[in-house]
Amino acid sequence: MKLKVKVSTYVKLTTLVVSGGLTGIALVYFHQELYTGGCVMIFLLLMLVTLGLNYAPMYVIVDSDNVKVKSLLKTWKIKLKDINRIEIFQPTIGAIRICASGGFMGHWGLYREGDVGNYIGFYGKSSDCFMIRLENGDKYVLGCEKPQLVVKKIRDKII
Repeated sequence: MKLKVKVSTYVKLTTLVVSGGLTGIALVYFHQELYTGGCVMIFLLLMLVTLGLNYAPMYVIVDSDNVKVKSLLKTWKIKLKDINRIEIFQPTIGAIRICASGGFMGHWGLYREGDVGNYIGFYGKSSDCFMIRLENGDKYVLGCEKPQLVVKKIRDKII
């Protein structure tokens, strides 16, 4: 089962504003012949885009042994045998980004919520999420279209 990660309007706007802003600032620096500042802005933009291509989720895939999160450049695997519990979950605005993107090319990285603790997130819309808790205590929040279907399929496989 392969399901697409849908992104919210907020994610689209954040990605557009950050990319456009950094590009615009770089162009202003170059126009004023301040090449060092322009190069720094281009470097920051390239760094953010590279991180996004590595971590921004595109698909959630459930196969016979794993739950996979696929970005453009990388695939993360969670073994079904390591899953302790899975449930529908909606991240809140109060989640603290420890080392994470809050909307640039999706939501990805390490987050902290008061009642849940730390978790690794890979999602595009907070309304499309579910949480996987592993035997070792690690938590993952994944998001894709039809999250209820994914939760049911994984529950059927781990029972």
